[in-house]
Amino acid sequence: MKAIKFRMWNNVGLNPKKSKYFYDIDMVMDCLKQQMIFNQNPNNKLGYNHVGDGNSFEQFTGLKDKNKEDIPYLIVFEKRFNQSKPLTNAEKSLKELEVKYANF
Repeated sequence: MKAIKFRMWNNVGLNPKKSKYFYDIDMVMDCLKQQMIFNQNPNNKLGYNHVGDGNSFEQFTGLKDKNKEDIPYLIVFEKRFNQSKPLTNAEKSLKELEVKYANF
């Protein structure tokens, strides 16, 4: 079974030297869940807009570069969830995660 790996870029806007990646899967999944709750209902107190703070979530593609380093891809969160436009691949992936981690 292929491992699903995520990381989160924590952007510290006022102090970029403190910006860093987080790899702890429990912490990243908690933040991702908060983001999904916020995307569905910004007034829900369990949600939080991590992306609005400049953070981003990345999922491992399973590919490696020439130096055998993981190549992640960025899951882009946009404020398009309540609009009638077709879903992007990132949004489809997010919907799948919502179902998979609904009881996380």
